[in-house]
Amino acid sequence: MGAYLSAPVTDKEQEEGTIGDSMTFGVTAMQGWRRDMEDDHYCGALESPKGADGELKVAMFAVWDGHGGKEVARFVRRHMAPQLVEIAEYQRGELGLALVKAFHRMDEMLWDDSNVAELEALKKGPAEAEEEELDAGGEALVARSRKPALSSGGGGGGGD
Repeated sequence: MGAYLSAPVTDKEQEEGTIGDSMTFGVTAMQGWRRDMEDDHYCGALESPKGADGELKVAMFAVWDGHGGKEVARFVRRHMAPQLVEIAEYQRGELGLALVKAFHRMDEMLWDDSNVAELEALKKGPAEAEEEELDAGGEALVARSRKPALSSGGGGGGGD
């Protein structure tokens, strides 16, 4: 039957949490018809940009669709936030432009041969990748909020 099951896996994994004193989130994930769960997500606070006023608080909420490969979603989950906060535009508080550059950086890292071992380990599972102490194309939906507006962006292929 290929990459699909004869019946969907409808068990759901749920996570909830609070970021700071003003954001509460909830996540539910379901494998569905695929043989393996290929999606991953990130919910977390990011360090405030150095060049922004002290009032700017940043959190990232993202869902990555592995498009036939869970290792890509896991890789981007692991690297997107740390790479994003290092981008010069992020440090100046230009979050939209920084997010675009972070997606481009993920593409560069995924094509970089030095990351092949990490991607192979992530294909096995996140626990195996962590045990190996590695140094270290999907699709994404990311939202960012800045008082009082919410912005979102996406990257990747044309849907599954």
